[in-house]
Amino acid sequence: MTAIPCFTTPIWCIKPNNHQVISKELLDYVRDELLANKVGAMDNSSAVGGYQSQKFDIQAHPLFSKALTDAIGEVAADLKIRPECKTVITDCWANVNSPGSFNKQHIHANSMLSGVYYPSVPEHSGAIVFTDPRLQAHILTLPVTQKSTFSSKRIRRVPQEGEFIMFPSWLEHSVDMNESGEERVSVAFNVVF
Repeated sequence: MTAIPCFTTPIWCIKPNNHQVISKELLDYVRDELLANKVGAMDNSSAVGGYQSQKFDIQAHPLFSKALTDAIGEVAADLKIRPECKTVITDCWANVNSPGSFNKQHIHANSMLSGVYYPSVPEHSGAIVFTDPRLQAHILTLPVTQKSTFSSKRIRRVPQEGEFIMFPSWLEHSVDMNESGEERVSVAFNVVF
């Protein structure tokens, strides 16, 4: 028997070699600057009980900027993006999920590729959950003994500290509730080619 993966949706996980230094650079910035200048949550925010920062310029953070550019380059190569296409990071912001907070299911409009970098991931601080975008897949559930990538309506990924997770911007996703006693910090971004 041959199973043909049909219309698959990739999710890329990339961990830079120098992720400890990158994570420290970002955590210092988020805690020292972004959280010191909090503003109210934006109307379109998916955060419930947490905090999303204003957009920030990644060029001010050279280690993160290079790691992000390299990671996007790997994904672009995997997607076979035409080499003459310019990559534009349209926006970047920090998410701080305090204990008890979570993110509602959402997509990232007006972009092609989205992702998250995780400088701080306490244990039990919430998985990122990707939902099958095909409406028909939610009508009936197969009577399986064990879920697989072929039969699951949702795919959960517990992020690792220092990891990028990237996905098509149209892929609906959410974040489980932070059940730890600590804040989880992530940095999200959007890309167009």
